[in-house]
Amino acid sequence: MSEYEGPPSVSLSAPSLADLQSVPTPGPSSYFSMNSPAAFTPSTPMDHGIEPTIQNIVSTVNLGCRLDLKKIALNARNAEYNPKRFAAVIMRIREPRTTALLFNSGKMVCTGAKSEDESRLAARKYARSYSRP
Repeated sequence: MSEYEGPPSVSLSAPSLADLQSVPTPGPSSYFSMNSPAAFTPSTPMDHGIEPTIQNIVSTVNLGCRLDLKKIALNARNAEYNPKRFAAVIMRIREPRTTALLFNSGKMVCTGAKSEDESRLAARKYARSYSRP
């Protein structure tokens, strides 16, 4: 039995231009698997100095009850409802600056928050604003 020499060394390198030009391209009648590594190989070198930033968080909430959208639209501030145009009440608040879509099924979609905590706070504010008598 031989002694353990550690894990084998792995060398990672970007493909050369010749490698990229030899990648098969899909024809009109051929099947091209999008799961193959060649399908996602960039044709230009990537700039690794790019840092993504979060701009928008979208969250969904199930309120657990059916909603009377007309009643909500009439009683809530910053709410609009046009059932011929869109089947949800659109509500907006200023802090955190977000928009919510309330559906009669009891589902709510909250968009525009900059973080998960802001999204959670906004969803609570929307739920509280429509549940008040």
